[in-house]
Amino acid sequence: MPLSKLAEKADVTEPYLEQILMALRHGGIIEASRGASGGYMLAKSPDEISVGAVLRVFEDGFEFVDCINGKCNHEGKCPTRDIWYKLYESINNCLDGINLADMVRGYNDDKRD
Repeated sequence: MPLSKLAEKADVTEPYLEQILMALRHGGIIEASRGASGGYMLAKSPDEISVGAVLRVFEDGFEFVDCINGKCNHEGKCPTRDIWYKLYESINNCLDGINLADMVRGYNDDKRD
């Protein structure tokens, strides 16, 4: 899909969308083609792209507390580390368990109701 059409559908400016698409392209989520019939397309099938993979392009791992990335000042003696790590794993498992095809199906189902 051409950038101009995609920006119109998403109701965002082309420069803003271009930044998002560049990040998605570098993250291997989309591909770009040039020319008169060029535009952007998914790099894989929608059922092969998880929501987690897309979000990690922008959020870099969801490591919301230092315990997760090993930079904790408590050097492994933190009484809440296990809780944070379980939460971290749950979030990642949830996001990796939903793919783009699931999102589209959910969206289409909601529109029918």
